[in-house]
Amino acid sequence: MTLNPGKPWAGLESIHYCRQTIDSFRILQVHAPFHPSQDEQIAECYTRAQDLIATYQQTNDRTVRPQLYWRFVTVGLHDQVASGIELVAAMQTSLMDSDPGLHTTSLVPAVEAWRLADDSEGRYEQVWPTADGACFIQREDGPGLVLFRIPHGEFSYVEMVHPADFVSGRLLATGQNDVQTELSLYALDERLEKGVIRKGRIRSMFVPRDQDQELATHCYQDLKSAVPPLTT
Repeated sequence: MTLNPGKPWAGLESIHYCRQTIDSFRILQVHAPFHPSQDEQIAECYTRAQDLIATYQQTNDRTVRPQLYWRFVTVGLHDQVASGIELVAAMQTSLMDSDPGLHTTSLVPAVEAWRLADDSEGRYEQVWPTADGACFIQREDGPGLVLFRIPHGEFSYVEMVHPADFVSGRLLATGQNDVQTELSLYALDERLEKGVIRKGRIRSMFVPRDQDQELATHCYQDLKSAVPPLTT
């Protein structure tokens, strides 16, 4: 996959999965707290094993100092394995009060979309944008996990937000073709003050199509229990 840390809003593309390149996906485009108008001023950028960490400057237009941590993750269940990227966003500020809100979008080709309604039961409900507008998901209605089934594919695609961070989500038909769907996820709605670090976690996973919902639920439970990586 390709990623330009100087343009976090461009997301990840040219993704390789199951020995094939998937050009129709553009995932984990980080909008807020960024302003997609020019290359970002990166204070520090380095790799650690298979992970990439970038720290950005606080500016007059952005009242937080974000650090983005893209880390490769795998989760197994029985003889099935899911793999993907976990995005950890760590927010700091020099101000007495600021808004650390996190907003990502992903463009996904899909013929079905399912929202996890109850992770303890592994129960899903089908969701889909209508011709009249978007479909919204709210935290009071269940976990922040959406599973997409891909046309002519042997895999499904899942995005999920840690339950402590999830605010809401939106599915929107982009109009580019019959199956292209945009998923927006919103996290971290609490205010941030000087001396505090707020972290938000979003996982982007590819799962085998067979028993995809069971494996996606297991990935969500793994995210809930996983300790976030150390950030500075």
